[in-house]
Amino acid sequence: MLQNLVSTEATFCKDENESRRCSSTLMHSAGKVVNSMNLPHCWEWTLKEVSEWLERDVELPQYKLAMEVNFINGRRLCLLEAHKLLKMGIHDFGHIKTIMEAIRKLFNIEKVKFKRSISLPIKYPMTLYLEYRVPTGPIREETTPTNFFKKCSIINNEDDCRYRNNSKSSKSEFPIVRFGGVKRKSVYTRIEFNRPSTTVNVHRKFIDFLLQLHT
Repeated sequence: MLQNLVSTEATFCKDENESRRCSSTLMHSAGKVVNSMNLPHCWEWTLKEVSEWLERDVELPQYKLAMEVNFINGRRLCLLEAHKLLKMGIHDFGHIKTIMEAIRKLFNIEKVKFKRSISLPIKYPMTLYLEYRVPTGPIREETTPTNFFKKCSIINNEDDCRYRNNSKSSKSEFPIVRFGGVKRKSVYTRIEFNRPSTTVNVHRKFIDFLLQLHT
């Protein structure tokens, strides 16, 4: 939602001043929406409630003891992955898939695809935020999603969204920031280096040699 709102700024904002104003408004509006989102209802579940969920909804009561021994409460369910379930004694691949699908549905998080680009974070932003909130403490409890996204450079700390304006054209060129106002890396900019030509150096040495012979 945050990225979808910010991505519309290039369509509605035409000049530099208007783009900064629109970007700031969109960022703050989207940030308020994201910050007002409540944590999943299972966040405060106890060990007993997790066992009941595993028996009632997932229909795999044989793994209740594995969850209780490893102290898997509501918020720690977010940290479970397939390789961790193997270490907990769950070796049936079909049961692992069932448990992971139930956890994703419970927390309303997306499945990370194998073909996900390496230029993106390893997981989706809200999934990373939920994993960050699993450990308790005043700092983590007071951190809002937008503040966490800024720390991870998912959105930019600055309010304005800068564009390269062409003096010969009234239209703005491609923005120098990505979605969420994050600055583009220098790898996107082509830098030319002045390298000496080997052929020119050979010609100069040959000319100097002829001048020496002439003198």
